Amino acid sequence: AAAVAVAAEQRCAQRAAQGKSTETVAVVPSDPAAVIQPRKDGAMRPGYKAATLMHEAGVILGQHVHPSSETAAVAPLLEQHDALVATPPPTLLLDGGFHNGSLLGELAEQGIDVLCPSGKAMGDDDWEKRGRKGLFAKGAFAYDEARDAYGCPGGQWLTYTDRGRDGQGREYRRYRTAACAACSLRARCTGSAQGRRVKRYAGEEYKEAMALVLQQPRARAVYGRRMVIAERVHAELRERLGDRKAHV
Repeated sequence: AAAVAVAAEQRCAQRAAQGKSTETVAVVPSDPAAVIQPRKDGAMRPGYKAATLMHEAGVILGQHVHPSSETAAVAPLLEQHDALVATPPPTLLLDGGFHNGSLLGELAEQGIDVLCPSGKAMGDDDWEKRGRKGLFAKGAFAYDEARDAYGCPGGQWLTYTDRGRDGQGREYRRYRTAACAACSLRARCTGSAQGRRVKRYAGEEYKEAMALVLQQPRARAVYGRRMVIAERVHAELRERLGDRKAHV
């Protein structure tokens, strides 16, 4: 009971700090550390985010489990790799769960080559994350650094309007345009009465650079090896050993 109370208090404090309601906070009495989240099959169940760092030969060099964050695993995995090999990995092939601008920037500063699409990268048309409900994804808006503005699919510019923080407490700059009302592409872009808005976070430039890199056939061919290297072990854990509580 004490562990449940502590977990509930911590999660309430975290959500309150992010400006979120604390009424929906849930803690599983039998496993207070677990977080209720979608499994691979979409079912909502208490679970964890498990990550492995694997050599191209299929040898697991590191593992880490976190209740809810995949990106939190990267530093511990690199530390384990360094302890075994005494050098950082030359290249990391990461899935979309690690597509975070700040993380990509940190890895670039460490001199680690990274390939990390925002989408599932299962076919030619899904390397970029899809927009919600079939609307244009953020990747359809091209940022122009000189203008400090986003060019939209309708040929208009979304300009800087204000700043804010998201539910995780991360700061962003917000861009809008007054041209949405008369745009012929509005139905494919936004249902908001205020028009389409785009948020720009710290590290977005690394995401944009990654998208350009992954347009190259050679980069896609290299990334294609990830499925064989990593997913085979994850499938063994999930399908043969029945480990569905860890979202690998």
